[in-house]
Amino acid sequence: MPAGAQGLFTAYDDAFSARIASPADNGTLAQFVTVAVNAGQYDQAISSIEQYLIQYPRDARARLAASRLYYHVGSYELARRQVQYGIEVGGLTAGEQQEAVRLLGPIDRALRGVTWELALTGGVFSAFTDF
Repeated sequence: MPAGAQGLFTAYDDAFSARIASPADNGTLAQFVTVAVNAGQYDQAISSIEQYLIQYPRDARARLAASRLYYHVGSYELARRQVQYGIEVGGLTAGEQQEAVRLLGPIDRALRGVTWELALTGGVFSAFTDF
């Protein structure tokens, strides 16, 4: 394992321990989510944000963060719901509002999916054809 990766997992373990020791501390929770994302532990980050949103359902910034995470893991419908609710709740800065609106574009494109069309033609060639 690369040395940098070892340090990343140590940071994750430390952040997780701090989160368990202070479950009501929102700063510790935010730090854990950041470290979890950097360590590739998206499920842990999502579950932590969702736990926070149970207590603070009208936190638009947390909804925007959840939307980014859901988009990253391919849960586009959940990402759209979170970003739309975050916009509806209000409380986002102008920059965050713009980010939320920009995020809806890729989410909607992902939900539409990709359509492929393929046209094949075939024929037979014969050197012995008389016309």
